[in-house]
Amino acid sequence: DWSSDVCSSDLDAWNARVHPDDFPKAQQAFDDYTEGRRPDYDIECRQRTSDGRWLWVHSVGRIVERLPDGSPRRMLGIHTDVNARKAAEYNAERLSRLYQTRSACNAAIVRCTTREDLFPQLCEVIVDTGGLDMAWIGLVDTDTLDVRVAAAHGSGLDYLDTVAISADPVNPRSRGPSGRAIIENRPVWLEDFAVNPQTELWHAEAAKYGWTTAASFPLRLGPDVIGILVVYLRRTDKWDEDVRDLLAKMSADISFALDALHRNALRLEAEARLRQSEVRYRSLFAESTVPMLLVEPSARRVVRSEEHTSELQSLAYLVCRLLLE
Repeated sequence: DWSSDVCSSDLDAWNARVHPDDFPKAQQAFDDYTEGRRPDYDIECRQRTSDGRWLWVHSVGRIVERLPDGSPRRMLGIHTDVNARKAAEYNAERLSRLYQTRSACNAAIVRCTTREDLFPQLCEVIVDTGGLDMAWIGLVDTDTLDVRVAAAHGSGLDYLDTVAISADPVNPRSRGPSGRAIIENRPVWLEDFAVNPQTELWHAEAAKYGWTTAASFPLRLGPDVIGILVVYLRRTDKWDEDVRDLLAKMSADISFALDALHRNALRLEAEARLRQSEVRYRSLFAESTVPMLLVEPSARRVVRSEEHTSELQSLAYLVCRLLLE
């Protein structure tokens, strides 16, 4: 029975079970009510249960007896379990933020023309807009199969200075969520990062930063996985289906952007080679001591001639006839 966990006639015992993040608000509400600055005591806060869980409770109370000096002697109240409602509110808010995050990520994808510009902006949006504690993007070193951090944002970034991840299936450091996401080419979700046997190699470091929940997503270039997107939370959380679907689509958007950036880089490289070829061609014409003609046989015309004489025109006409016959 949850009520036996959160109900107590002792104020100190009650206060000891209030979540640290909620305690200042709860204490202020109690002080304001008992000292006459508000008409009632009515708050929602988290209480720790006997099995270590945090339970949202709606607490209302009223002073029913005072001491001769006017200070409270006895207070009666009602505690209502509102955990399901708070969870639904939280999930709705989280999903809304993630939709905003995906939209902001797509805006960054449109703006950026290189990976170096794109990756930091994506990590920043995922943390600042999405409400996650830390996000990082890693790329696989094709020679060593080590995963190198390309960009990161959020709290606990020192964690990335010590963590080692591999995409080599024979390496023990490929058996965590990030290595598996790369090797198996699929998202990997963890809701118990701190105790899961798969993350045992990283438990000590993760404990320093409070990571409890994580997810890793493969990033693809064409059919090949070239890196990962990893996100962390310090609170124990559930990756429900709507959140999983949205985050997976967001990682697919990033892979699509990598393909587009790669195609654009190939186009720019081809254009650069074409310009170099044009420069060499122009130099050849300009510096040649021998009369040269560039002809278009199908049109029977001279496209270019550095020595545009009637004799060369006649020669070009003859060449065009021979090529067409």
